[in-house]
Amino acid sequence: MGTRIIKYLIDSVLGVIYSSNDNCLICSNYCSEEDLICNNCIKKIEFYNDCFKIIREGIELECYSAAYYKGTVMELIRRLKYKSDFNCGEVLSQMLFKLLNIKKLDYDIITFVPASRKTLKIRGFNQSEFLAKSIGYLLEKPVLNLLKKIRETKDQIGLNAEGRWENLSSCFQVVNKKVLYNKKILLIDDVITTGATAFYCSRELLKHEALKVTILTVSKSRL
Repeated sequence: MGTRIIKYLIDSVLGVIYSSNDNCLICSNYCSEEDLICNNCIKKIEFYNDCFKIIREGIELECYSAAYYKGTVMELIRRLKYKSDFNCGEVLSQMLFKLLNIKKLDYDIITFVPASRKTLKIRGFNQSEFLAKSIGYLLEKPVLNLLKKIRETKDQIGLNAEGRWENLSSCFQVVNKKVLYNKKILLIDDVITTGATAFYCSRELLKHEALKVTILTVSKSRL
């Protein structure tokens, strides 16, 4: 999985240099050589680029999202996750990169929300890991695998807000404890809805003496 992502990052750089495809990834209309999606599709993105907080169990977490989960952004994420369209992933990574530059977030290590073995077997990769490694590549920052998902969960679709929290409780575990002490962690995911996934991942990192966890996602849902 890691080799596949690294290969794509290299291919992406070469693709930018030698690209001759002027069609938008979403609508197939013309767009400039420097862009992967056209201005019309960009205009349909409802950008957020701001901070909100998750407060639970005495823990307060800062969260940042680039846009709302709808329209163009929803389509880009779906194509990345279910069709392994890494060009769409490149667009999403650029959105995160711009948000990081706007907010000047302070962190030592980048990590990502882990996928279950079942999901990895079906998709062949973890989209959150892809986004994290893309950001790490652009910023020349370390990206470490700090978490694993230790049990399968129900699909979050169809569950109410509290059901989503119960579904994800105690399903994440830290795998690289030694590096966490007194470190500020940037946790990356594609979508945040209730915040349950991000919260339980962050709680585990903080339990093992991470100094702070900041959550960064491409998009946020409106429940």
